[in-house]
Amino acid sequence: MQFKDLIDDVKKVKIDEVRVDSSNFFEAVVARDGFAKVATHLEKFFGVSPWAFNDPLPSEIQGHINSYGGIMPGQTLYFCDSGNAIVIAMLWPWRDGLHTTLKIIECQEARGRK
Repeated sequence: MQFKDLIDDVKKVKIDEVRVDSSNFFEAVVARDGFAKVATHLEKFFGVSPWAFNDPLPSEIQGHINSYGGIMPGQTLYFCDSGNAIVIAMLWPWRDGLHTTLKIIECQEARGRK
C-alpha cells in the first residue's frame, strides 16, 4: 500500500473537516463514530503497534513530527520507513471525547527527493 492509497481509504471514513489535503500531507478532524475505521486503515498501513511514548524516537522522525506540531502523552504516533520515504501518522484526541485530529505525512525529502 502506498501513501496515496492510505489517504484515499481514510477519506472514505466519516470526517468532520478536512484541513489540509496535499500530495504529502493530510490533516482532518475525525468524528468518534469514524475513528475505529481510521484506526483500522492506519493499522493496515503501519502495523498494529503505534510508537510507545517512553521509547526514544530516531532524531530524523523527531524532527519531522516537531515540524507538524509534535507528539505529547495521550496522543498516538505511527511511523514507518519504506526506504523511499518516511510516513508518519499522528492522532490527537480532543478533550471533548468526540473528535480526533489526524495528521498523515509523507517525508520524501528525508531520502533526498524533493
